[in-house]
Amino acid sequence: MSRPASASWMNQAFGYLVRRGVMANLARAREHGAATTLKRLRAIIRASMELRSAAAFDQRYGVDTRGQLAVRDLDIHGRSASLAYGFGSIPVVGFRRALRSLGLIFEDFSFIDFGCGKGRALILAAEFRFCQVIGVEHAADLAAIAERNIASLAARDMACSDIVCRLSDAAQFDPPDQPCLLFFYTPFHDALLRQVLDRVKASFDLQPRRLVLLFARQRIEGGPRIDRAVADFDFLRPMKGYAPPTDWATFPPIDYLAFEARLDRSRIIAPRSLGMR
Repeated sequence: MSRPASASWMNQAFGYLVRRGVMANLARAREHGAATTLKRLRAIIRASMELRSAAAFDQRYGVDTRGQLAVRDLDIHGRSASLAYGFGSIPVVGFRRALRSLGLIFEDFSFIDFGCGKGRALILAAEFRFCQVIGVEHAADLAAIAERNIASLAARDMACSDIVCRLSDAAQFDPPDQPCLLFFYTPFHDALLRQVLDRVKASFDLQPRRLVLLFARQRIEGGPRIDRAVADFDFLRPMKGYAPPTDWATFPPIDYLAFEARLDRSRIIAPRSLGMR
């Protein structure tokens, strides 16, 4: 029997209070205020729930997508090593919600994850009807894990069965010549992001088509300024009608931003419905 959500939340809150100590939390409340303390407490509980979702996700598919690794612990070759961030997987529930909120006709799009890590976003994307799912990863050890995880899906009836991981520098990767959803979960610094966007623009200029760029940005000090980087590329604009969700399952939370290529409809080259509703 499932418990009411409020009861579950209260039980977790009580458990947290017991573990940390009532007096310690009362001291925090006196120092920072009750509202700030409660906000932090709820964020920690949400993060705990996300850890459970991630564990259930890995168990369901028989994969390994969890963990965090610093750049120094990754097997990265090439110039991009100095411009990379460490590894961390996108939260499961929030990412599904972010994909649905785009309102795309998924079967018209290829999904590309720049900096796919162990491949969690690839597996989540394969739950939707993308025509293909591609991961781009420059760390050889992470790419190898992603490939093993993809192989674990072979016997499963995924909505998209065309899933690959490519060991490549993101700045050297060309998107497929068809409508694409390009996903970025804080994979690298602004300088490398601009190189990637240069490559995307060159591909778009050669073959205009529907391109959507989805960014997941955690609210961390010194993180990438995605808005500034994208502003330098006038072929992109904020996605029309998109209400960006915020994922509170991490601490700090994750904001989603979506941009799309500006299309001159007389030059569009794309199959079927062009990925538009």
